[in-house]
Amino acid sequence: SFPQDEAMIARPAAAVAAGLLIAVVLAAPAAAAPLTARTTDISSPSACRSTSNHPDFAMVACKGIGGWKVHLADSGIHAVITFGEDHGGQPSYWLSGSGFDRTIEWRMDGDRPVATIHKVEVRKGGLWAVNRLDGKRACRVAHVNASVPRAREVARELADVAATEFRCGKDKPGEIGRPVYEE
Repeated sequence: SFPQDEAMIARPAAAVAAGLLIAVVLAAPAAAAPLTARTTDISSPSACRSTSNHPDFAMVACKGIGGWKVHLADSGIHAVITFGEDHGGQPSYWLSGSGFDRTIEWRMDGDRPVATIHKVEVRKGGLWAVNRLDGKRACRVAHVNASVPRAREVARELADVAATEFRCGKDKPGEIGRPVYEE
């Protein structure tokens, strides 16, 4: 079985973190040039290759953008997604009954990917996962409950601010809306 990710457990501080993250979005200076979006379809057989023959789960590596790779593991009960060449310690989602939308949206600064958003499905609903791409590592920025009005747009706004403002390893990821993975 997959280990439980401590960051995925709802905490009372999550509301404070979400408020701070929203404040950063609202207070952030306008970017010199707006970020653009590109997408990759990780369900395409030509985009992904199997990396394991394990009988209990599937593992694949998919082509991302700008040299980034997307790594997926799925046991049918749990699913995990990570970004980058060295995906140890990267944002991963060890959620029961989960799955991923097969489209990754890459937030682009010119030709350079700086953040991603993607939809994660869990038993109690869905969420938009926002990650910053920082050099060769990625970090979790926020989860936006899919039932929040304009959830995908909120995720994009957070990704665009996180591309320059969020400090991987220092800032705490936020939760926008009630976490859908609570028991």
